[in-house]
Amino acid sequence: MEANEFLTNQLDPTRVEEYINLLIEFEKTCITERKFKDAELANQRIEELRLQEIEYRTVMTKEKSKQENAELESITNSQLIEFNQMWDQLIQEHVDQMNLIEQEMLAAHEDECRRYDEEVDRLETPKTKFSKDVLSMRHFLEKLIGAKRYSEAEAMTKRLEIQEQKENEKWEIQFREKFVRKKQLLYNRQKVELSALQEKLQNSYQEKLRMRSNELRKLLHRFQNMKNELELKQSHEISKLNLLDEKVKKSGHFTAFKTKSPEASFSSISFVNHSSLVNQSQSHRHD
Repeated sequence: MEANEFLTNQLDPTRVEEYINLLIEFEKTCITERKFKDAELANQRIEELRLQEIEYRTVMTKEKSKQENAELESITNSQLIEFNQMWDQLIQEHVDQMNLIEQEMLAAHEDECRRYDEEVDRLETPKTKFSKDVLSMRHFLEKLIGAKRYSEAEAMTKRLEIQEQKENEKWEIQFREKFVRKKQLLYNRQKVELSALQEKLQNSYQEKLRMRSNELRKLLHRFQNMKNELELKQSHEISKLNLLDEKVKKSGHFTAFKTKSPEASFSSISFVNHSSLVNQSQSHRHD
């Protein structure tokens, strides 16, 4: 780097250390040659540059912190979106599986009832077990016929047929009612089975929701830890720069000036007798 870079209107803030090193060498040369006024000017400019470098680094550190915070927020939002998408899919798949299991049980119950009905329909009603009244009427009818009392026998026959029809119908009803009761017991058992399954499925669904909640809490806790660590690191960086700034100010023998931005600071630097400093530095380089 040539010393005449100090004559330009713009100084690269990222190369301030080079400028400082150049001035340090120039200061040493001035001391050797007993040019203390120039050495004082070089020393003052070195301290000013150091302060402005700290100011620039502070601004850049804060800007980097903003960028880091934005990146962390972007990563956090991105991972939260991925987390919710993943768990939405997992829970939907679980719900679909729950519905499938429930539908399979309902289909099995329906099939069981159908087979039961078919089995009942194939059954034949057993012969009626008539009452003592019917048996007595039959016995009395035989006596009437044997006694050739046909008109009385005809009347008894009609009465007997009516009674037998009543008892046949009653017998049929009682026989079918037995299977109706069995069918109701079947319904009740299926209802209990379905209720137990639905409770089990609901418990598993709630467990999935608890798992999601726990994983989300862990994820948010991890994000918070990352944020805390980042803020702590950024705070340490700013504190170090502040301490360095105070140290430079205490060690200096001049009143430092502040600017709004590092770029403005470096671009507005004008050395006192800078031509003298540069010319002398260049002459020493040529020597």
